Amino acid sequence: MSLALKVKKFINSEHSGEYVDIILPGEIGINSAAGVKLKPKKESDAPAEAEDAASFDPDDPMDEENEGETHDINQGTMQQERCRIHYMEAGMGEPLLLIHTVGQSLYTWRGVFNLLSARYRVIAIDLPGFGYSDRPENFSFSVEDYAEVIARFMDAKGIESAHIAAFSLGGAYAVSFALRHPERMGRLALLSPGGITPEMPLTIRMIDSPLFGFIASMLYNMNAVEKLLRDAVFDLTNITPDVVQEYYKPIADSVSRRCVRRALQYFDDEPIVARLRELDVPVLILTGGEDKWHTPDSQAMELYHSAIRDCGYSLIRNAGHLMHEEKPERVAAAMFEFIPAAGNMKQSSKLIFFAAMCIALVAALIIYVSLSGKENPRAESPVRISEIMDSNKGSVPDENGEYYDWVELYNSSAEAVDISGYGLSDNITGGVKFVFPQGTKLEASGRIVVWCAGGEHEGGLYAPFSLSAGESVILYNSTGGTIDSVMTKSVEKGNTYDLGQNGLWSEMRPTPGYPNTDEGVKAYEAYLMETGEDCGVYINEFMASNATTVADSYGNYSDWIELYNATDAEVDMSGCGISDNIAQPRKYVLPEGTVIPARGYLLILCSGNQGMSETGEIHAPFKLKAYGEDVVLSSRNGSIIDSYSYGLQQTDSSMARTVDGAGEWQQNSHPTPGYPNDDAGYNQFMASAALPKGNIVISEIMGRNQSAYKAPDGNYYDIIELENTGSEPVSLLGYALSNNPKNPKSYVFGDVSIPAGGHIVVYAKGKGASAQAEGSELSCAFGISKDGDSVYLFDPNGIICDKLQAASFLPDISYGRDTAGKLAYFTQPTVGAANGTGYEGITAVPVFSKTPGIYDEAIQIEIDVPEGETVHYTLDCTTPNESSPVYTGPITAEKNTVIRAVSVREGYITNDVTSGTFLFTSDNVNHAVPIVTLVTDPDNLWDSKTGIYAYGENFDPDLPYGDMLLTANYYKRDRTDANAWERAANFAMFDGETKQQVFNQNIGIRIAGSYGRGRAQKGFNIVARDEYGEDRMHYKFFDNLDFTEYKALVLRAGAQDQNRSKIRDELAAGLLEGTDVDFLYQAYRPCVLYLNGEYWGVYFLREKRNRFFVAQHEGTDNVTDMIIAKGYKQTTYGDVTEWVEFYDEACKRDLSKAENYKFVTDNMDVDSFMDYMIAEVYNGNTDTYNIQCYKLKGGKWKWIFYDFCWGFYDVNHQSLNARMGNTGLDAASGRLFKALLNNAEWRDKFVRRFAELLNTAFAPDRVIALVDELYGYVQPEIAREREKFNGETFMGVKQNSQVLGTYEGFEREIARIKDFAQKRPDEIKKQLKSVLGLSDSYMAEVFG
Repeated sequence: MSLALKVKKFINSEHSGEYVDIILPGEIGINSAAGVKLKPKKESDAPAEAEDAASFDPDDPMDEENEGETHDINQGTMQQERCRIHYMEAGMGEPLLLIHTVGQSLYTWRGVFNLLSARYRVIAIDLPGFGYSDRPENFSFSVEDYAEVIARFMDAKGIESAHIAAFSLGGAYAVSFALRHPERMGRLALLSPGGITPEMPLTIRMIDSPLFGFIASMLYNMNAVEKLLRDAVFDLTNITPDVVQEYYKPIADSVSRRCVRRALQYFDDEPIVARLRELDVPVLILTGGEDKWHTPDSQAMELYHSAIRDCGYSLIRNAGHLMHEEKPERVAAAMFEFIPAAGNMKQSSKLIFFAAMCIALVAALIIYVSLSGKENPRAESPVRISEIMDSNKGSVPDENGEYYDWVELYNSSAEAVDISGYGLSDNITGGVKFVFPQGTKLEASGRIVVWCAGGEHEGGLYAPFSLSAGESVILYNSTGGTIDSVMTKSVEKGNTYDLGQNGLWSEMRPTPGYPNTDEGVKAYEAYLMETGEDCGVYINEFMASNATTVADSYGNYSDWIELYNATDAEVDMSGCGISDNIAQPRKYVLPEGTVIPARGYLLILCSGNQGMSETGEIHAPFKLKAYGEDVVLSSRNGSIIDSYSYGLQQTDSSMARTVDGAGEWQQNSHPTPGYPNDDAGYNQFMASAALPKGNIVISEIMGRNQSAYKAPDGNYYDIIELENTGSEPVSLLGYALSNNPKNPKSYVFGDVSIPAGGHIVVYAKGKGASAQAEGSELSCAFGISKDGDSVYLFDPNGIICDKLQAASFLPDISYGRDTAGKLAYFTQPTVGAANGTGYEGITAVPVFSKTPGIYDEAIQIEIDVPEGETVHYTLDCTTPNESSPVYTGPITAEKNTVIRAVSVREGYITNDVTSGTFLFTSDNVNHAVPIVTLVTDPDNLWDSKTGIYAYGENFDPDLPYGDMLLTANYYKRDRTDANAWERAANFAMFDGETKQQVFNQNIGIRIAGSYGRGRAQKGFNIVARDEYGEDRMHYKFFDNLDFTEYKALVLRAGAQDQNRSKIRDELAAGLLEGTDVDFLYQAYRPCVLYLNGEYWGVYFLREKRNRFFVAQHEGTDNVTDMIIAKGYKQTTYGDVTEWVEFYDEACKRDLSKAENYKFVTDNMDVDSFMDYMIAEVYNGNTDTYNIQCYKLKGGKWKWIFYDFCWGFYDVNHQSLNARMGNTGLDAASGRLFKALLNNAEWRDKFVRRFAELLNTAFAPDRVIALVDELYGYVQPEIAREREKFNGETFMGVKQNSQVLGTYEGFEREIARIKDFAQKRPDEIKKQLKSVLGLSDSYMAEVFG
């Protein structure tokens, strides 16, 4: 059914589409082509002929002849373009125009059209370029000209004024019309208004790209449209095949897609948004509650709602972006309420209206006469109300320390303004209540605060009224004229209502006297801190989630803040403020008599109550938020003495300074309220807390058990050990263990007893494991975090008996009580037996005072560790230890320098090494791409026996290349021990803009690749493991992926393409970006590597192909239940028997038969395989053995695309034959490919899909554009790199001729690839025709 029939059907048999001609805005020259149209339509607009006129066949070529009529103006020198507008009309009453968004047609309104036509004269139009309106060739497609199209359409229809409902981007056209023609605008309904957002699919966002816009528009096939529609609705049942087809038809041809592309590329709503405050018509915003593109709480929605003066809001629940598709009745109901139905005015109404207008005109004339010759202050005064605080509770004090509401005025001009006689009021009908005294001036760009004291006040600027949310504040000039008025809005306590630089009012932290910006907030708060008196008292520790640490006298575990007096004399803190909001520093005032003794502590309980308890405890009337806020100590006048803004907090862990009063803030798993913030203080506090209670104690825990204690099933679980310190056996029936004090029954013991002096072990297997509460092997369903955790023991009555709180664990290190009962760490865990002597703690990881990065001049680098620890460091990349030099003062660096440091302390376990690379522009560091660094002990690389980069003792450079590799260290891989040739290292990344380090982690490195290892510039595999510190790398390494966690990465130097183009593999993957190909490929990011501080050339950081990569892209956390096969029978992960059996069986069958083809489609994703083979054939990859496929549990076989060192080389390579196995090599699944091509349906789909990708992903212009982009990354480094790595020798050793390379050779390879891009599509067509035996007519049909 054609769209015209579909549209006709959704109205009724009495109505059908009509046409009207308009002259498009703008002028064109005589010789310009007129508008390109769809399939020629009959000239008559009569309803009887409309069905034929609107018929549409997307397979018909567009008529390129000049059929557009022209209208001669300006004495024949210029012409204007006519455009025939398609529209549908129904109903009576006030006109209501329906405006669709870009790329749609009036079809989108079919659900609400009939509903609305019951009350209004509804007219849905197809904008120029869309639906069944003409496709103009010289139209600008700008927002402004589309607004003018609406006006000219109304002219053509004789409509003086109308209401408008506009959807999505169409809202900008409607708003622009309302701003240009306010006299013609009734009411305006905006459905999901806003521009292109990051939440929209890439297919939409790419169209805005000058580089990829054409390609993106070509990707709008039926499948793409279906995906867009499904993403735009909440209820997927609304998107039927018929709906998809009707949305797709108007953009099915290239000319229509060009219109879509131009409309999006020229869509600029910023000028419109900036003028929203000027809208002088009632507006209703309708938003889908489940809209993912323009979310109800988005900044755009808030902007529209807050900026438009007369704006209503309607949330359509359970609807997405296309709310009128899903909930037409609710959309119509909202419109009915917003636009009251009204027919033609009755005569009596007209008379009343005429009389009212006369009265208004007379009144206006009187006002004009009385004010004639006078300045209009509202329009011209530079003074405005700029900030309001209507609930000043301890936030901003006046000069006397009082906290009144206040109003700030701002002078936006470059000259001072005398505001003597100006007035303020909080009631527009109550007149002026406060008058500025004579001589009051507001300096240029100055601000002034008026305190709303609520009564008479001597001196200063004090108004006799107070403020409340919802009231108005009015500013008058000296003649009583209104300059400005603002209705206040309810805001969070401590915040103000501010006029932003964009002219919109919003909530923010107070900035009296400063600009209403984030910088202004910082400046004001810095002023408060600068004016704060240093009395020697500081916030020393606080806890925002206290579950079991310290109870108050009422038995409640309240949050708390600890103050510390760092002086040698007592300090009276009476009248000082404590708060959880830096914008409200005196939320609670400390009572009279609050004194902190010399070097003493004061604990303030944040219980939500206020005052002092009978036992002398101080309670503050607020609680601390565990997810983050402020802790603030202020002086008696409100200036800030000390403050700290914190983030998410862990239960029973505190934030503490180490050392007391002066140290840096850090998360502290050993809280010490009332005691020093060190290990000795923690032992004192724990003793005061009377834990453990009873004879059953938690004696040992381990959160990073890698090899210390094996469970009977062979796994290494986290460990909890209990000990009975008494002389009698104890039954644990009803006792409980937990790692969450708020859930004390996480694990409840069954009928288990501990003998006197005995131990039991509980394996903490982690979330989701099955718990075992009885028997000889006990286990619980929670784990112990390696980053630090707490374990609690509760008695059968739920009373806490004991707890252990450990900081971060090192591998195979346990934590518990030593022989003396003191808390300690153990390097030799004694699980199931008595603990020996341990260590007091673990040293800190040293911190550099300067961030590793690129510097322009010499710097001084300090190394910080807690008091009592000693730093040992190296500058030659060797691993530092106790024998390394002792750090005694700042290290001067003026050339490329690597510093490695470790902290040592007597009685403490030594923590991990920290490494930093400091580079200098003066040392030839000047790169266009980001820098990554690898640091490792030089022996890990170059030792002749164990170095992974070394040639080794048996290397023979005179052997043929393949044999030579086998003699080298760098080619060794131990199949029985995967880690044998992995070495500890440090990996870091510098930001490309700031040149500073943004990621740093200790990891493991291996040499990457196979034959590419023979190049002097080798690739590296980078692996995160627990033994190095973290088992994942947490960073967003690739901008085009949402992932922020990686198990492994690859630094790829080009492998066998290293000495040629360097970019072939990235080109192969990059061409797939933004397409809908259905297989996995690796993201990339260009970078320059510095290895141990030495320049090591340009690399591409890549995702690592492994089971973690597959699981991540498939959206599953299960990294074990899968199979990854390579080639035919080779295993990457899992047991490939299933793959081999399926492959052999599929290849035996005749896949032209339906039942055999179904066997294949039931077991493998044939579309994934199709896309994979198309990409492989296109780029002419001759390395046919590198093919990988994978299968998730319960899924189908799919493919992974990788390794194209030998692609894009020979434009005439017979890739189709090679991939079909006709060359005798089956490593590329040739038999399976050939078998599938015997199926006529699959073969036809394969050819058509190939044609589609040749015109989109592999279009020559697109390929060459990406080649140029990749060339820009690597070219600046090639000459330097070839000199270092590709000469006759490397490090004094002769190099094989296969690895030599020159800059000129690089340029030739780039030219070869570009030539390939230009000629390969034609070569592919030849191969398809000859190898598959395709007819000329078939080829013409598919390829044109």
